[in-house]
Order: sequence, then C-alpha cells, then structure tokens
Amino acid sequence: MRHIFKKTIIIIVKLILSLALLTISVGYCFTFYKERVQTLETPTSLQRASIKDGYLTYLTYGDKGNQTVVLLHGTGANAFIWEKTSTFLAEQGYYVLAVDVAPFGWSSIPEDQDYRKEVQAKKIIELLHSLSVTNPIILGHSYNSKIALQIVKNFSSKKLILVAPILDYKKEISPLPLRILSSISVLRDPLLSLFVNNKLFADDILLSFMYKKNIDIETVLDNLT
Repeated sequence: MRHIFKKTIIIIVKLILSLALLTISVGYCFTFYKERVQTLETPTSLQRASIKDGYLTYLTYGDKGNQTVVLLHGTGANAFIWEKTSTFLAEQGYYVLAVDVAPFGWSSIPEDQDYRKEVQAKKIIELLHSLSVTNPIILGHSYNSKIALQIVKNFSSKKLILVAPILDYKKEISPLPLRILSSISVLRDPLLSLFVNNKLFADDILLSFMYKKNIDIETVLDNLT
C-alpha cells in the first residue's frame, strides 16, 4: 500500500513539474515571438481609423459609391486573407471593406483584452459610421460570424452572409480535454498567445486552410444580391 502511495506521489510531482516546465517554455517563446511581432511594420496598403479605445485597420477595394460589402476574417487571420475575394467583388461592382478584427491583423490591442462579440461588433459599427457606410452587406467567417450577427442586429444592415460559421463552440464541438485546458488560465493564455494570437503563426495556418477549400465564388456572389 505504501509503495502504491509513493508511486502516486512521484507521478503527481512529475506531472506538476512537467506542467511548470511547459508553462515556462511557452511563456519564454511567447515573449520572444511577441518582440518579433512588434517589429513587423504595418503594410502601406492598410488604412487606419480611430475608434473610442484605439484604432482599426482595414483594406478597401472598388468604388466607394457602390454597394458596400464588409468582410470579417476568422480566428488567426487578417484582412489580407480576403485579397482574391475582395478583388473579384470589386470587379463585379462592389465596394469592399476588409477589416482586421483584433487581436489579429494590425488593429490596436485593447488594454482590457475584451474580445466579446458585442464589444467587437460595437467597434466595427463605429468604424462604419466614421466611414459613412450605410446598409452594407456583412460577411463573417468562422468564429467571427458571431460578430457579423451582432452587427446586423444593431446596425442598419439587414444583409448577412456567414461562411463556415461557428456559433456555439463550447457546447457543440469542444472536446473535454480542450475545455479543461481552457479553464486553466496559466496554461491557456501562453498557448493562445504563442500559437493563435500572433501573426507569425496565424497567417500561415489560416492560409493553409483557406487555399485548400474549393469555394464557389459565383454562389457567394449570387448570395450578395
């Protein structure tokens, strides 16, 4: 009995030490990559608009007098993910506004780190007001489909397109190990910061998914009308 108890204690101690080492390693890597990300210059093609607690960066395509389409990328991406789509839509007679949704892209990072869909939607609505955009078509991808829904709910637009939407992640598709990990902030935050919330990894990861999808752009265009 004492032997089993001793082995159990040893296993627990090893587990705690392993988790501590993982946290330290991830934290160190996060600091390194954060410094790298901060040295990345904002692309000259991006425009910037001031909002109440910072600024949003965005790309525009086409004639501003045309019907506006607002594109919201998914987690880990940025406005450039829509470059081919935006160019195509502009050629078809639309004015495209592709927004960097914080904390991704080059939009400012809020001090309170509040990324709730209601808060994000309010910021984008503020951007649309500042650009005098009325009755736009809102297109949201993946997790940011929630933000698109909030915008349509609280803005003049009643036209909504959702691409591969994820609207109830925690209840429907989050496996138990991931839910447990997400509840431990000391592990969750460094991991998210390292692998999701930085441009060095996120762009390549998202592009690898986006460019492998056979999206029927004609169908998307038909849904805009």
